[in-house]
Amino acid sequence: MARRPSIIEIDTMTGHLDDADGPDPAIDEMIARIFQAESAAYLSSAVAARKLVSDTWPEANLKVGYDVSGVFPTATVTCDKRRGYAVAPTVSLAILRALMRALK
Repeated sequence: MARRPSIIEIDTMTGHLDDADGPDPAIDEMIARIFQAESAAYLSSAVAARKLVSDTWPEANLKVGYDVSGVFPTATVTCDKRRGYAVAPTVSLAILRALMRALK
């Protein structure tokens, strides 16, 4: 099971993910390091991003869809009263951004 990172790590990763617009191996490695998870192409693989959510926060609910224009992917991570929502250029990036916002 992946660990939950500290608030400082979450804030730093949120900044990197907000600046990202596609695959980035350096960010993938940072994610693996701060979550103590296996290395994966998190920014380019929706499967890897989904697995990170379930490994980090098994009780969380993840929903993926598209914005009202039907163009950009959206993701929502919820658990109890905590909620993270994101719109991004890729499904995996939306999932990761939503996870970071929910963990804050």
